[in-house]
Amino acid sequence: LVPMLALASFVGRFGTGRDRVAVTVALGLSGIGDVLIEYPPLFVPAMVAFACAHVAYVVGFVRTDSVRAVRPLLLLGVGGYASGLVAVAHGALGPLRIPVMAYAAVITTMMWRALARVPAEGVRRSDVLVAVSAVVFGLSDSLILLKLAHLATDAVDPLILATYWAAQLGFAWAATTPEARTTSAAASA
Repeated sequence: LVPMLALASFVGRFGTGRDRVAVTVALGLSGIGDVLIEYPPLFVPAMVAFACAHVAYVVGFVRTDSVRAVRPLLLLGVGGYASGLVAVAHGALGPLRIPVMAYAAVITTMMWRALARVPAEGVRRSDVLVAVSAVVFGLSDSLILLKLAHLATDAVDPLILATYWAAQLGFAWAATTPEARTTSAAASA
């Protein structure tokens, strides 16, 4: 909890992009999820906290001009990946089926909107960083899903943590880049 709250405080203090508040909230909610996920009976509440964090990320992402485009092919790609993964794990999820499918829909939306930040031209590093971070977050959660379905062992735990933290650090970094400051200043002018 403490490292995530420190990261949220850092973004809250130094982030000046249009998505600063949303990223700060998302990191705080992720910190709550980090605490809850340590207690197996609280796995579903942890998923709810992380899902709320993804909703906060989406709110921040759609505030940028480039994300207002629908980009349906991105949705098909990300949605196809998530649907395939859930289908592979579906039989082994038992009572977690519905919560996992709901969570998959939320993280798919987050990844879609993050990838949509990268326009065909005029690409900014912060948008690429957000897109890469979203994909890395998706990898982390894919590994968790494979563990839930008994298709991966505890040996993937270090990779889950590494990709989770890389994604969160990437989102934080993107919200505090000089490009984000320039965009924010231009938007308020």
